[in-house]
Amino acid sequence: MVVFHSMGGLGNQLFQYATARRLAVARGVGVAADTSWHGRTLPNTTPRPFALPGLRVQLAPLSPRDQRWARVASHPILWRLPIGLPWKVRRERGFAFDPDILRSGARTYLFGYWQSPRYFEEVREQLLRELQPVAAPTAADEAVLARTRSCESVFLHVRRGDYVTLGAAAATHGTCTLEYYRTAFELLSRSVASPVLFVFSDDPAWARENVRLPAPTVYVDHNPPEAAAQDLRLMASCRHAIIANSSFSWWGAWLGTHEGRVVIAPRRWFANGPPTPDLFASGWTVI
Repeated sequence: MVVFHSMGGLGNQLFQYATARRLAVARGVGVAADTSWHGRTLPNTTPRPFALPGLRVQLAPLSPRDQRWARVASHPILWRLPIGLPWKVRRERGFAFDPDILRSGARTYLFGYWQSPRYFEEVREQLLRELQPVAAPTAADEAVLARTRSCESVFLHVRRGDYVTLGAAAATHGTCTLEYYRTAFELLSRSVASPVLFVFSDDPAWARENVRLPAPTVYVDHNPPEAAAQDLRLMASCRHAIIANSSFSWWGAWLGTHEGRVVIAPRRWFANGPPTPDLFASGWTVI
């Protein structure tokens, strides 16, 4: 069994699950999640629920004994001790793609974010089936889906939340500027005729007030935070994308399947942090 340490919001959890699924498929085993991070209160960290059960993912349960072992495997020091862990612990060494991870065995514990499509492109078709919400679209969702399917729809995501309110997150991530969105829209408009914008944000009031671009615009703000999987489906339904420095909107773009899809992403993923050379999917435009 491949076990992954789940942490962060839904977008981060998707990277972790997708990498574990790719490895599990190659080894013919199941996938389980160590969800202990989600029950902790950590300094300078925004608490996030374990959100994957809202999608059609295939997760095996961890026994109480394995849950205890997982706490050891996730510990920054204890996992190194010769204490007979049931898995080989593989910890992320940086944000660049590490091909050695895909050579891991059938009993592996993955600790990291694994933010590169190169870890899981080979199982894309399976992931497209699994990473769909369990819940059916609401009436409001259906109305948005009908509109995104009937025009040159472009989802534009504005990530604020703890990137603004939490000092540590603000220092690490920063936010995309309005100039980035203007430049991205101008670039997209060169190849997409008559675009219609569908704006998603964790700060919808700010987005309504500030995101004003010369195109018909729909502000999609009817889903609460706990229905993030529904917004993921709506974003993926759009024909094109302008994403933020956000793993959530990254997945909204990657899950899209339209031919000729234009995706524009910010080159500066972190305000102060490591480069991300393998983060973006092939064919995306990075500015």
